[in-house]
Amino acid sequence: MPLTTTTFRGSIPSQLENPILAFYSSYGRAFSAPSSRDTTPPTDFYASTSVLRNIDNSTISGAQAIWDYHIELYKPFEKVEHEFVSMTIVSDDESGNSTLFGEFVTGLVRSDGKEEVTVKLPQAFVYEIREAEEGKGRGGLQIWEIRCYFDRGILKEAARI
Repeated sequence: MPLTTTTFRGSIPSQLENPILAFYSSYGRAFSAPSSRDTTPPTDFYASTSVLRNIDNSTISGAQAIWDYHIELYKPFEKVEHEFVSMTIVSDDESGNSTLFGEFVTGLVRSDGKEEVTVKLPQAFVYEIREAEEGKGRGGLQIWEIRCYFDRGILKEAARI
């Protein structure tokens, strides 16, 4: 099982020759823009049987449920800004399966009408990305599992500011 490892630090390079990184960038753009978030089929990015695992070991299953969960999670914020710390992609050249490890500092922005408040939330995600289900995905890829590592208590408190 020959493995290839690619690591990026700081911002994502503008030349996206790595197909996993190109897929992930497409995912980030679709999820960040409210208009495309509402019109993008979740199976463009998540397999119909995909699983999200939270830090407390709770799980959410299925593309639509995971997509809706993320939308609801970040709904209280006017803006969600992701600062990339690093991304490491480990690809199995034989199977085509890849694991993407992403570290971010996420700015959760709220406004009370007088001032804008940004709470910084360190986050890490591990994505298992494989060949897409027939007729689904983007660039022939989908997320089959996602593991989330961040303090949901900070996120909930930021939503109350």
